[in-house]
Amino acid sequence: MVSPASVNHQAQIAPTLDVANGYTMPLPSLGKTKPLLALNPKYVYAQVRDVLKQQYGDRSVKVGNLAVQKDGRWYGVCQIRGEAHMWTVSDLPPLFPLLEEN
Repeated sequence: MVSPASVNHQAQIAPTLDVANGYTMPLPSLGKTKPLLALNPKYVYAQVRDVLKQQYGDRSVKVGNLAVQKDGRWYGVCQIRGEAHMWTVSDLPPLFPLLEEN
């Protein structure tokens, strides 16, 4: 049984966009009405695209039109200023700093 306190805590954690280049941004609009992993993949990548274009400029960003789920995260790829990067969206601890340390 899940306690009301833990449900409240989970509701307060905003999903975070983490890009392999080190860029991180909370995405509080994701998962507000549906659980994060129940969202349509097209909606997830569109939100990622909008945030990255706002950060880096419309012409500097390309986001692949595919987002996939694995291990409680959404994954996708993007290009920022000509460099390919992986991105994730989740409410879990960041993945990329762990990859860089190994």
